[in-house]
Amino acid sequence: MRGILLLIGLLLSISVFAQSRVEMRLNGKVKSIKEEYRKCPMIALEGGQLNCYERSTSYNFNKEGNLVLEEQKVSDDGYIIEKINTKEGYTLVKSLEWDGVKRKSFEEYYNKKGVKIKVVNYNNSGEVANIWEYSYDKNQRLTQTKTTNIWNNVITIYEHWLNKYGDIVLSKEFKNGALVNEESFEINYTFDKKGNWLTKVFNSQYSESYKRIIQYY
Repeated sequence: MRGILLLIGLLLSISVFAQSRVEMRLNGKVKSIKEEYRKCPMIALEGGQLNCYERSTSYNFNKEGNLVLEEQKVSDDGYIIEKINTKEGYTLVKSLEWDGVKRKSFEEYYNKKGVKIKVVNYNNSGEVANIWEYSYDKNQRLTQTKTTNIWNNVITIYEHWLNKYGDIVLSKEFKNGALVNEESFEINYTFDKKGNWLTKVFNSQYSESYKRIIQYY
């Protein structure tokens, strides 16, 4: 279970920079979204408090429905993001800066349709630590994630089943070809008048929730 939960956390933390309103399954002419994410363990340690993770993310769309990307920006979680156009599409380089030195953490590769196909993670020494490769169905919905851990040469494959909102409701974890874990997820939503979700709550080992403020043209 822990591996699947870590994967979903990772997908949440590195996703969404290259999508359109259609790919994000949004109805109506959305101008912007302010999204708040909160993740807490279901039970606090004895005598302690809940250690929760919180993140705020903003999305802005042009009138054509595409997510507006800057050549370089600082994300809400502190990453310096640079966009590099390539023949295949483009790459987002995400770096962190401390002690006056900018260190590359992630490279996210997108095809010409703006769909993420691979992510490379670097350690503090600048060496490749992990690689994630993504497969999709004909509707551009994520169906499989292949994770390669460079340090121990373990290949982990996650197969996903999604609901109509594009959220994972069932995930299976394979390590070097063997099924090691399977988990389903219960998700509760509330919606606005246009059918876009405003709140989304996952219940599993953790309590995960999203809240959105959506503005329209």
